[in-house]
Amino acid sequence: MPNETFEYRSPNIIVQFQRRFRLLPYDQVTSPPSDHTILSYAFNRSNDGPVIPSELLDEFPQDTTLQRAFVVHLRSGGHWYERTGWFPVLL
Repeated sequence: MPNETFEYRSPNIIVQFQRRFRLLPYDQVTSPPSDHTILSYAFNRSNDGPVIPSELLDEFPQDTTLQRAFVVHLRSGGHWYERTGWFPVLL
């Protein structure tokens, strides 16, 4: 699975955090795409179907980098995934 976040964000504090964050292994079978989670987060919208239709993507605002990245990535056939992991604490 590609690392979508680095493709769309400029270097900042969030990217610095992401570089230190250690992802746990990803299993596509038990962890399907989370496009709908991002839809809710970025646009405060929901969609009942398994796929977000392009007609719905046409309605979304493109005001922020996150909103533009979300739409561009889905239109190109990509998906967004929820991941979990850990962050090493430096003492």
